[in-house]
Amino acid sequence: MANYLNFDVYDLELTVVNGNSDLRKLLIATRNHSILVVEDIDCSLHLQGRLAKRIARGWGGWVEDGRKRRGREREKR
Repeated sequence: MANYLNFDVYDLELTVVNGNSDLRKLLIATRNHSILVVEDIDCSLHLQGRLAKRIARGWGGWVEDGRKRRGREREKR
């Protein structure tokens, strides 16, 4: 199909993506008129749950939208 349409094919393995910003960079780097094959999408659900646990505990300094938390300075006070 990609050959017929003259599209590029990208193979994306989500286990190597560390966060939303990494995923965004990868998606922006893909060309228009391309096919994106996403591997290990079921594994990413497990990683997402692990990240949510870290956020709830305040470990890692990240909030859900991927921005660094500024609360670390407040925690030291």
